[in-house]
Amino acid sequence: MSFYACGIRYQNVGQYGRDKKSLCAFCTNLCGVLVTLEDGKAVKCKGNPDHPLSQGFTCQRNSMAINWLYHADQLMHPLEHVGKRGEGKWERISWDDALGKIGTKLLGLKHEHGAQTVGVVG
Repeated sequence: MSFYACGIRYQNVGQYGRDKKSLCAFCTNLCGVLVTLEDGKAVKCKGNPDHPLSQGFTCQRNSMAINWLYHADQLMHPLEHVGKRGEGKWERISWDDALGKIGTKLLGLKHEHGAQTVGVVG
């Protein structure tokens, strides 16, 4: 089982007791972390001292990972802006619709400005 949640990639690639080895994906460094699970729920995230690059170090972003993962206001589905700009009105749409609209917008930018218009980091 593997999944991304709030910038952390949880992946069952190894264990230290009840800790799962994983990677923090809040930035492009992909620091090694150990995620402690209780009843299938992540309860703690700390640096993995055996990770060859980060060697147990994590920045402050990682300290907020669990709070971010289970925050009540976390978006769990795509939203589309409706109404006038600045009104703050949003409407839930399907993942297929959201990805289709994003793809259409990216293709339009590519045709209008060239493929170098959009860059992806991470």
